[in-house]
Amino acid sequence: MTKRYPKARILLIILGILLVYPVFGNILLLSGGAERLISWKPEKLVMRWESAWTLIPGQFWVDGLELNSTTVRGNRFSLHVDSGSVSLSLLPTINRTINIKRARGKGIEVFYAQNPKNKKLNLPAVLVDQTSTKTSSESDSDPKPNASASLKPAKPPWDIRLSDISAENIRKVAFNEIALEGSGTLDALKMRFVTRGGLMEVNELKVMMAVGKNSASQDTNRVLEISADLSIGTNVIRENRGKDMLNFWSGAIAAKGEFEELGKIYFLPGGQYNFGIAGTGQVDAKLLLEKGELIDGSHLLFQSDHFQTTFLDFTASGSGKIQGSVEAGTANPVHLEVLLDDFGLAHGIQSEAYLEGENLTASVSAPKLYLHHQALEDKTEFSFNIGAGVINDITHYNSYLPGQSGLKFLSGTGRLHGGLSLKGDNAAGNIMLSGKDVTLSARDRELRTDFVLSANLTEGDYERKTYRLKNTSLKLKDTQLVTSQRKTEANWWGELVVSSGKLIWDQPMQIDGRMHLTMRDIELLIAGFRDPAKKESPLDKMLNVKDIHGELIAETANDQILLDPIFVESKGLEVISRVTLSPGSVNGVLFAKLRGLSANVEIIDSKVKFRGLGGRQKVSQQVNLTALKE
Repeated sequence: MTKRYPKARILLIILGILLVYPVFGNILLLSGGAERLISWKPEKLVMRWESAWTLIPGQFWVDGLELNSTTVRGNRFSLHVDSGSVSLSLLPTINRTINIKRARGKGIEVFYAQNPKNKKLNLPAVLVDQTSTKTSSESDSDPKPNASASLKPAKPPWDIRLSDISAENIRKVAFNEIALEGSGTLDALKMRFVTRGGLMEVNELKVMMAVGKNSASQDTNRVLEISADLSIGTNVIRENRGKDMLNFWSGAIAAKGEFEELGKIYFLPGGQYNFGIAGTGQVDAKLLLEKGELIDGSHLLFQSDHFQTTFLDFTASGSGKIQGSVEAGTANPVHLEVLLDDFGLAHGIQSEAYLEGENLTASVSAPKLYLHHQALEDKTEFSFNIGAGVINDITHYNSYLPGQSGLKFLSGTGRLHGGLSLKGDNAAGNIMLSGKDVTLSARDRELRTDFVLSANLTEGDYERKTYRLKNTSLKLKDTQLVTSQRKTEANWWGELVVSSGKLIWDQPMQIDGRMHLTMRDIELLIAGFRDPAKKESPLDKMLNVKDIHGELIAETANDQILLDPIFVESKGLEVISRVTLSPGSVNGVLFAKLRGLSANVEIIDSKVKFRGLGGRQKVSQQVNLTALKE
């Protein structure tokens, strides 16, 4: 009997504890003592509930749970649970370990907001706006301990272990400004993390949510169903904060249904090429991940009647879609393409479209694409193409005309088609712009014309806005120059071809290079240099040689455009000239010879001064004719 007595005594003690525990445990829960004990540092953690009870140690039931937590980095986390239960091991808490073995919840709302001073923990690139710029480094954003605090020994971290976690009726999940509302379930969650930036891993995460209200009387297509089956590999939080955490994601994320406006969505690391979309429409997407990389089998389709896309410095809106896929075994397995049937195109910060068109495409192909913001590989290609565009107001392009030229669009319409392709910053493309019934002011004259500008861009540097020009041409037809005293014939034509040169595609544009000139005759040039108050003279008619061919070299320096040399040799006509175009004035020299008669003039502040007969040698000394031989 004496040997069995200690065992019986132990059993009685355990039985007594089990009988007494519910009394004291529920008194502690109902009196608010447990709330005060848990929330003894309200600046870090506050937990409240409407009612809670327990029957055996480690088993709790709760209604109306509210939990609010603030980390040392200033990030805030909130959780609301209508009702739930939890089973945890109490003894490990002595060693700063919280081991939740099972938890169930109903009616869930989750909110997480980052301290704006911290680096943002960016969601996958295909799910969230990536335009925010990087802030201070983690070391800068971490709180600086004061002198007294540094003398205290650091407390050991808590080890949090969660397993067999599930929930139903998840009503709302909010991450910063992004909120998903509807009805969702968490089928399984198993994870472990150590506080103070320690170890972290998620072995299993299965969640599904229907965003929007779904009822029998409502079209179910209005609901967006999102699901995820993920794991996060073992890593150290302090070493993989923010975007770097996405390196450890593996599994699948899927979305299907009506996609409500959640802000602009960018698809490339760091918002490269400014390639993104916005709108409300139908989405069908599945992203397969392996350590943060999109892998074979991933696909995306989003289409909308109110589609918006951005690329480079443009914004296009209209009816369209984006489609994408990852197909292994190709040079660039990742492919994304935007297609708009009818669209309006705006430029820069402008909100109104200056061009309306059809058949716009913008696409990206890449060897690999990760969820985090790493740089794209060199083989990545981006391109856009406009099938047909109508410009209702040609004056939009006034900002591109060099002020030195003295040209300004007054009225007219245009059409545009073509596009650009980029590999990194290397760019090339073809763009054709045509104008119809265009009127320009040409200093104190008026020019009426139709034109076609065909630009062949090669060896481009997109960031520096510089391109090589080859076989680029500007054609004028049905052109007429009007002054206060005269009008030239309305059927004049001319063409300027850049055989080799450089374009700086900016506002204004700058075009330098060697050009070939052909014209019907020189009537327009004579009228351009003559005093606009004077009528056409017999000398003008005599000098009006037909079928003109010539060459010139243009160079922009500081606030001037230098045309040097200008050389024309056609049917008995020889012209040698050097002209400087400045804002508000033209200056230069000119020698002209026709059928044995020659003379030279000087142009001063846009006025032509006759300097005498002959003078070829005098003018040639001021003109760089040798440049044409290089």
